[in-house]
Amino acid sequence: MDGQAGNRRKLPTKKKRLSIPVVGVLLALAALCLLSLQVWQWISLKLVDVEPLKKSTLVENLPAEAVLIKNEIPVKAPITGKIEMLAADGERLRVGSPIARIVGPQKTVTVYSPRAGLLCTHLDDLEGVLIPKDANVLDIKMLEKIELSGTQKVGGGEKAQKGIPFCKLVDNLQPILIYLRVEEESIDNIEKRENYSLLLQGERTSGRLMEFRSRSPWQLLLKVTQYPKEILHSRLIKAQIIMQELNGYTIPQDALVFEGNQTGIFVVEQQFVNWLPVRVKEHFQGTVILEENNISANTRYITNPVRVKKGARVEW
Repeated sequence: MDGQAGNRRKLPTKKKRLSIPVVGVLLALAALCLLSLQVWQWISLKLVDVEPLKKSTLVENLPAEAVLIKNEIPVKAPITGKIEMLAADGERLRVGSPIARIVGPQKTVTVYSPRAGLLCTHLDDLEGVLIPKDANVLDIKMLEKIELSGTQKVGGGEKAQKGIPFCKLVDNLQPILIYLRVEEESIDNIEKRENYSLLLQGERTSGRLMEFRSRSPWQLLLKVTQYPKEILHSRLIKAQIIMQELNGYTIPQDALVFEGNQTGIFVVEQQFVNWLPVRVKEHFQGTVILEENNISANTRYITNPVRVKKGARVEW
């Protein structure tokens, strides 16, 4: 028994070996992953956006509601009847120029211009109420109470009533007053200045401050000499107050690259990415203006630095 037990020996176990097909699959997967990584890096480098530094002007505008106060004379109908316009709306007339013909039930009367000015058929019943020459006694509190119900345009074919204005003449050669109301709650402060720059229907102009009231809402009364003639047909328009203008080399805020406590940008020099320290002069609505210390118009920077690393080779 003992001899039989001694003859029973444990057979050595065979080590499991990976078959050749499995090894081939793993190597193929590894190669595919490496190739995918290389392809991704190549695609990322191709998506890198390289731009030259450019100077630009950033403008901060504040929207405001503007009431126009202008020299205007209402022209009343001498009789009741049908209006036949002889001059076009917006046409500048001389003294004595024919404005319209009013055909009444018994007679026809031609109305002539009592003064030189811009013909306007947009009436709002405030003609002669708001007058620029009264600027020294014009009270902003009174302007707050004015009801702006809109304008009424009178044209040919409509009926005129005797003694009621059917058009007006606006003096477009004289300054106008603009009463501005700013309802913007996000504005903490509007600096009181002697002059303000404005945008009126996209045209830039400026006005001299006549009166200023702070908050609830912000209110300004400006005297404006140069203005687009088209606004003379309106009483209430939208305006923009130019709060500040910033000039310099501008880049997107996302183009900044931080190394420790320093701010910089990625620049491309001889097709390689380098980090260049810069100083930020101003932040403005997602854009930054850089100080012109070590940069120029010849500097090529990367606008999307998250796609590249320092030292990478790029082509553009």
